[in-house]
Amino acid sequence: MERGVQNRPLDGEIWLALGQFVGFIAPATYLTDPEEKAQWRLDGARMLARAAELGGGDANISWQALGGAGILGRAGEREAQIRFLQRTLAVTDDEELKQKIRGQLDKLLDARDAEKYRRRLDGFRELWRHDLPFVSNTAILVLGPPRDPAYCAGGAHADEPRCATTWRAWAERVEGER
Repeated sequence: MERGVQNRPLDGEIWLALGQFVGFIAPATYLTDPEEKAQWRLDGARMLARAAELGGGDANISWQALGGAGILGRAGEREAQIRFLQRTLAVTDDEELKQKIRGQLDKLLDARDAEKYRRRLDGFRELWRHDLPFVSNTAILVLGPPRDPAYCAGGAHADEPRCATTWRAWAERVEGER
C-alpha cells in the first residue's frame, strides 16, 4: 500500500486503505509495544486525513476516513483534529456528512472561533453560488476567488476580500473585516 500511494499519490482510495491498516488494523493485531501502537495510530490518522482531502467527491471515502479525526483527538492532537475536520468539510458535497462535521467542530472550537469559521465558510459558499454555481466545489477552489480587475487596479482596494487573488488571502481579509 505504501508503494501504491507513492505511485498514485492522488488516489484517495489507496490512502484510505493504507490509513485504515496503519491506524486501526496493525495496532490492534500485529503490534505489541504501546508506544509503537500509538505512533502507528497517529500516522494512520494523518493518512486518513489525506484520504478525506482527496476523496471529497466520493462521500464514502470521507465518511470512512472520519475515524482518523477521533484518533487525533484521543491522542491529544486537537489542532490537527480541527484541521482534519475543516479540510474535510471544505471538500465534501455530502450534506449529512457536513452536518456531522459541523457538530464535531462546534464541540472542539470555542463559540467565537466556531462562529468565525462558519461565517468564512458561508461567505465562501455564497461567493461560489453567486459567481459560478454550475462548477463543483473542487473546481471553484482551483479557480480561486472571483476578482474585478478594474476595481482592484491601483492599490486603493488591495486589502479588500474581493481583491484577493487566493482563497487564503481572501479568508485572511474576511477575518480582518469582522
